[in-house]
Amino acid sequence: MKYIILFIANWIVFLLLVDFKKLKINVFSSILAILMVFLVDYRNIVLKNLYYLNDPVIPLFGSSFFFVFGPVFTISILTAQYHPKSNKLIVLYVLVIATLYSLTELLLLKSGALVYVDWSFFDSLLINYPTIIVLSWFYMTVLKRV
Repeated sequence: MKYIILFIANWIVFLLLVDFKKLKINVFSSILAILMVFLVDYRNIVLKNLYYLNDPVIPLFGSSFFFVFGPVFTISILTAQYHPKSNKLIVLYVLVIATLYSLTELLLLKSGALVYVDWSFFDSLLINYPTIIVLSWFYMTVLKRV
């Protein structure tokens, strides 16, 4: 149920903030983010049992459908949409987005929806920050030119 609530909350924010004119380009950022989540979660949940999801409702490649198409889908599109043009702001932007995403994970952890077995929040930070950097790079080098 917690994943459904997170899904609904993310979609409400998404629908309030999305620019539908830019959606057909920015959706590619979301596709990349979803592939990265599947890669990380499948490896760490299914193959290594480093953490697991309590009641993912609809399991999807080791993750939850409601997590993948909630926070991951919506945050990655909004991240591309609001990506700053100033190089000085990009570093701050990446830090803020990665921190917000990590806080979402921490919320899932504290609520019991996510359980670490042989994993830590620091391990997640080592994945989350580079992931947002990759999404930022993807926007600047691929999507911005389309």
